Amino acid sequence: MADENDITLARLDGTARRHLDEHTPRDQAITALQAITSDPTLLGFAAGRALGAHRHNPVSSWQGAAVAELLIDAGADPDVTETRAAETAARLTYALPS
Repeated sequence: MADENDITLARLDGTARRHLDEHTPRDQAITALQAITSDPTLLGFAAGRALGAHRHNPVSSWQGAAVAELLIDAGADPDVTETRAAETAARLTYALPS
């Protein structure tokens, strides 16, 4: 069963992608993300996942960099973002070699 943080991370990612797809004004998208959580660690974790997937495969994860940027603007911890991005890219490289 997913824990509360997993659900929050999924909500952050989905909300960021939806607002990017809908071309929502940036300040409104940030407000929507901050309504889910203002925790910089959770925001950073979500940003890092998106950025790491993008770094691993920018074609299939083309939106990942924009998702990460939006989450960073919403208050993601940059150190958490970078650490998680590196971990995600490494994990995907191991699991899904090019």
